[in-house]
Order: sequence, then C-alpha cells, then structure tokens
Amino acid sequence: MFYFCTKQYFMKVSDNVANTINKDLLKNITEYE
Repeated sequence: MFYFCTKQYFMKVSDNVANTINKDLLKNITEYE
C-alpha cells in the first residue's frame, strides 16, 4: 500500500514537472517567433 501511494505521488509530481517544462518550452517558442 505504501509503495502504491508513493508511486501515485511521484507520477503526480512528474506530471507537474512535465507540464511546467512544456509551458516554458511553449513560452520560448512563441518568443522566438
């Protein structure tokens, strides 16, 4: 159970990180154009 909870937590965190990176990339792309 503990492992499952931590797995869910890390998946959520990595999703947040990916979203932030995507937003930064989109910002940079729009700035270049």
